[in-house]
Amino acid sequence: MATNHDNFMPPPQIDQLQLPLVTPASGDDLHHCDECNADLVHPLDWSRVGTDAWAVELRCPNCWAHTYGVFTQEEVDRLEEALDQDEDAIVDEMLALEAARIEDEVAAFSSALALNAVLPEDF
Repeated sequence: MATNHDNFMPPPQIDQLQLPLVTPASGDDLHHCDECNADLVHPLDWSRVGTDAWAVELRCPNCWAHTYGVFTQEEVDRLEEALDQDEDAIVDEMLALEAARIEDEVAAFSSALALNAVLPEDF
């Protein structure tokens, strides 16, 4: 079964592309994928174009869709804000998972102590 990324060819260097200024179909949400509707799109490569625009290669890790375009500084700033919010959410979730793991370890060790199942030779 062939998937969308089986025939993936690496794109040309972003600074070699001659692309028009584009507006994403989803409005101003560069992090939103118009193919699969996931809010996971992230930049792979970028370079400044003039003083207020960026040539950006974007990819959705959910469906492997690629977008190449030139976007305004404002659009790129909104993408950066969305990526920062996503990073904060990931860090918060990681910290919560780590806290839950430690709580489970403490509970298991406390139970072992209560049962006298911890011996000096365990250390």
